[in-house]
Amino acid sequence: KQWYQRRVRVTLFVDNTNINVVLSFWDLFFYEGDKVLFRYALAIFRIHHEQLLQLKDGIDVYNFCRGIGDGVLCTPENIKKIAFGELNPFPFEKLAKRREFHLKKVIGELNTLNEMRIQYNAHKRSSVLDCDSD
Repeated sequence: KQWYQRRVRVTLFVDNTNINVVLSFWDLFFYEGDKVLFRYALAIFRIHHEQLLQLKDGIDVYNFCRGIGDGVLCTPENIKKIAFGELNPFPFEKLAKRREFHLKKVIGELNTLNEMRIQYNAHKRSSVLDCDSD
């Protein structure tokens, strides 16, 4: 599963970024590993943060991200400068703990929603049965 997710993230990067940035990314990716993908993505988001904050919904964000790697500011040098110079260091152990914390919250919310759905469907079925018996 992780291999597939990594493959999807990497191909998204390739499809939406100019070739010079992609080649720079791949050089560092093979040398440094997964953290390069995360840092490059954050750097590209940092470059475009003002435009991203003005978007209204998920469809706007999706459409914007389809061409996010293009543009004058998205040069390999600028992205590397931001990714490895301006972004604060973030230890992966801390990120893993935060992911685990938020994953538990999301799973809890999903379970609550699922329980609500089950209760709603049971209530709806009993209402239909009550109407049929009249």
